[in-house]
Amino acid sequence: MMFNTCDMRKLNLPGWNLEQCNGNLLTRKRAYHTAVLWEGVLYLWGGQTEAVKELAMYDCKRKEWRNVEVEPTERGMFVNKMPSLNYHVAMGYEGHMWLHGPKGLCRMSFTTFAFEDIDPATPTEPTERHAHSAALSHHHWYIFGGLNDEKWHLDDLWRFNIPQRIWEPIDQKPVPGVRVDASLMHTAMEAVRGNLFLLGYKRGLNMMKGEVSNGVVRWEMEEMPYARTGLAVASSDKRLFMFGGYEATGHDSWYRYSIDGKVWVRLQPNGFSPSQRSGHTLIHNPDTSLLYLFGGFNASGTLNDLYVISSK
Repeated sequence: MMFNTCDMRKLNLPGWNLEQCNGNLLTRKRAYHTAVLWEGVLYLWGGQTEAVKELAMYDCKRKEWRNVEVEPTERGMFVNKMPSLNYHVAMGYEGHMWLHGPKGLCRMSFTTFAFEDIDPATPTEPTERHAHSAALSHHHWYIFGGLNDEKWHLDDLWRFNIPQRIWEPIDQKPVPGVRVDASLMHTAMEAVRGNLFLLGYKRGLNMMKGEVSNGVVRWEMEEMPYARTGLAVASSDKRLFMFGGYEATGHDSWYRYSIDGKVWVRLQPNGFSPSQRSGHTLIHNPDTSLLYLFGGFNASGTLNDLYVISSK
């Protein structure tokens, strides 16, 4: 594994931009929330925030914030499976934001903002959990680990077939010498080109890479520049981008990982950089090749700033 330092000023590449946008003062502070991009709009939900039932939306083209108060409507809306406001996972799929948390699976329409519970087609499904990680790959949603109600660390991997609404446990077979340890506190999971990447362990400079085939994933261990929790990761084609995190203190380091070359590069953008933080979100817009970093938490408290940088 190789680690390099790249000064973006020497390469004449753009740096971070703090977005100046309409309605910014109305955007609530959030940490450990979820963020989903759908048709050029960034949707923020939940987290450690005062906006208990407020959905925040950012129009990336207009650079404009809008907030919507979500209210219960018909049966199933927030009754038994209201999405947990902390440490849940979310994805965008076919006009809906899908969420999974301690009370199960539900989804919200991007047009009506109505929630509905999603019951699996079979009785088999993951146990209740929070603080887990998830990744979308084509028509499958993978979730890994988390904490149960007794605060026990989980290390199981599940795959949800979205069109068929079927949960399937995935058998994990690490290569010799590799141990998938839930107590290591992973922080993020990404799916890129048929591979799953687990990042952000609390102990050890480890990143787990696994290819799923015939209901089995074979994990391999790769190095990371640092071991931290609360970091944010986004993928862009053959690369991973990683910012921040926490281990004894907050960090503001910015890294790019080449999946083919297996090389981590620490980027040093021109100008200022987002402050140290954890519990933030990082979302890639493939249409514009821009990365959006929002919120999180540091020594000054919960944040609501939005930064943008090019992934090129």
